[in-house]
Amino acid sequence: MDHTTSSIADYYREKAREIGRLASQSCAADVRLQLFDVAELFRRMAAHVGRRMSSDNVGRDLDRATAHEPSPVRMERGGRP
Repeated sequence: MDHTTSSIADYYREKAREIGRLASQSCAADVRLQLFDVAELFRRMAAHVGRRMSSDNVGRDLDRATAHEPSPVRMERGGRP
């Protein structure tokens, strides 16, 4: 993983921590849950960036790349994610 990739992953991890702290301070349960969900997404993005860029074969196996189905988004009443 190069310096830039490490910086991006670190940025996502820091944002996850900040959002988690905000969630912990929230009085509204629905807001707290949504913020924890967003923090988890940032943690997952950091992990993804780290895994993706730490591979020794980046760019070598593009012909074997596969698409993954996106994770389902939980919808609330009113059609908002």
